[in-house]
Amino acid sequence: MANLKNLGISLGSMIAVIAVALFIISIPNIKVTAANSTNSNVLANVVVNTYCELAVSNSAVTFVGEPPGGNTIISPNEITVNSVGNANGNIMISGNTFVYLSNTIPVSNVVWAPTSAGVATSGANALTQYPASNVDTTITLPITAGSVTSNYIYFGVEYVPAGTFAGLYTANTVFWNKCGASGNSLTVTNVIFTVNVLGACFISLSNGLINFGSINPGANTPYTSNVVTDNAYGSNINSNILIEGTNSVSGGNNFYVSNTVWASANVAYTSGTALQLFPGNLYNTGISMPTSNVANNIYFGIAVPPGEPSGTYTSNIVLENLC
Repeated sequence: MANLKNLGISLGSMIAVIAVALFIISIPNIKVTAANSTNSNVLANVVVNTYCELAVSNSAVTFVGEPPGGNTIISPNEITVNSVGNANGNIMISGNTFVYLSNTIPVSNVVWAPTSAGVATSGANALTQYPASNVDTTITLPITAGSVTSNYIYFGVEYVPAGTFAGLYTANTVFWNKCGASGNSLTVTNVIFTVNVLGACFISLSNGLINFGSINPGANTPYTSNVVTDNAYGSNINSNILIEGTNSVSGGNNFYVSNTVWASANVAYTSGTALQLFPGNLYNTGISMPTSNVANNIYFGIAVPPGEPSGTYTSNIVLENLC
């Protein structure tokens, strides 16, 4: 208090100051009003490239069974190619050699065309070797905004070389888009092509005529010296020779098929095996035909029954391969 007096402040003055201070502190609900808010925009840009891209619907294609040595194009297989870019582009294709174990089929034996009918014509295009020889099909994938545009390429097997080993031959076939003159491509798609080569055997005869010459009634050729050579060229599996024949006929006269005999070597007529009557009586000779183009000889002889009228008699000898 003494100090307050020294400061010249009376007790009453001090109470008044404290009251004012309390009054100010107790003022409730003081509000601060903010200024009005404003919106700010950020501009975003994106550059959409000119770009061609394709998508192939098929991941694998298997060609149905094809025998070796055949020259017939099998049913075409369709590949669907979709354009999913925003620029036109040409479809490019090439392929690889078909391989099964250590056996191969050239890539050029598979052909393509823009139509299924085109595959079966001489104008079909041979598949070329990847990557050394890539082919522009000139098939253009046009662009329709907001949708996917499809095109089709048809493939077939033109030829399986004679003697090609039976099995499933596979190869990659490559598809991509050529974008404009630069030929740039951002998408490459591999499709596995499989050629199913069937087991098959063939028969090839050296001659279509046997001339037994002139024989008296009641006589026969001393030996089975008349030869037909059978070659299994083009076969890819071993086979056996089957045989049968017809009666010998001259006008209204004939004598039975069993008078004609066959053998696997040049033996006496009496050691030969009699032919059986065609059709339905094929006899397995047991003569094996390997795939290595080894020729086999079959020998024939004939006997003329006693009293048989004179004339030129003909018959058919039927040879088949049993695969």
